[in-house]
Formats: sequence, structure tokens, C-alpha cells
Amino acid sequence: MELIEEKKGPITTLIFNRPEIRNALTKNMKDSLSKVLHRVAQDDTVKVIVLTGKGQHFMAGGDLNTNGNGIIGPVHMEVLASDPAGVTNRAAIYAKDVSSSAELFVRDEAGNVTQISPHNAEGEWTYYSENSITGKRFKVNMEKMIRKLEEITGENFIEIDE
Repeated sequence: MELIEEKKGPITTLIFNRPEIRNALTKNMKDSLSKVLHRVAQDDTVKVIVLTGKGQHFMAGGDLNTNGNGIIGPVHMEVLASDPAGVTNRAAIYAKDVSSSAELFVRDEAGNVTQISPHNAEGEWTYYSENSITGKRFKVNMEKMIRKLEEITGENFIEIDE
């Protein structure tokens, strides 16, 4: 049983029971929790509801490896021509065309965009980000900057250079 319900007087305790994977929440657990909470809310004898997890962890969050929701192997994304529209309470990971190359980006709820496949056409590491509030856009050739910093300081910052 993934969700255990115990009632002692006015206290109902709901225990997430998947300690082997830090009580990660499955769809069945979520559905069971919803049903139990609705039922318990109608019980006038219940004054306190305690949510806890069996073992050392309360809950790791959603279990991405159950009910067909897990991602195993590569994810192939359609390449977009521009950044997607923002959606309330959502962030997006998406592929976008940049100079005929599919690059990976993240857009947060506020509309801030960051490129996370940071290589330019020459294979150098770059950083790109734009802030939706300030309107500032940054694109920095990080590899070039670090090489210049190494030249100036005499220190090595790039540890693997093959």
C-alpha cells in the first residue's frame, strides 16, 4: 500500500509508503491522497491531519518513472523558429533554430530565456540569456573570456581541454 491511513482519536495520519525511493509520489498515490483528504475533510471528528513519509524522507516529489511518465533515453524535440509564448505557472525546455542549428533553451514563467546548449558554430562555449523584465540580452563567448583571463592571470581555469 503506497499511502497508509491511521486514525487515533481526532488525529488522522497519512503516511507515504515508498521509502526505497524516498516516497516519490505516483499518480495512484496522488489520486488516493485526494480521495482520502476529501473524505477526511467531511469527518467532523478529525481535527488534525498529519502528512508524513515512511523512512528518512517525507517525499522526493513526483516519481517520473511510473505510469508511463518517465523519460528513458533521448528526447527528440521539434525545432521552433522562435521562443514559445509564456504560460502561467509553467517553464519550458525547447529546441530553437539558431543559424540553422537546433539549440536547447529554457524559458521560465517570467519569460526569461537561457540557452543551455552553449556552443557557437566554432564549437566554443557561449552563454546566452535574456531578461524579460529589464530587456537585457547577453551573449558571451565564455571560452574566449576564460582564455583571456588565463593569459592575464597565468592561472588555468579550463581543466579538460581536448
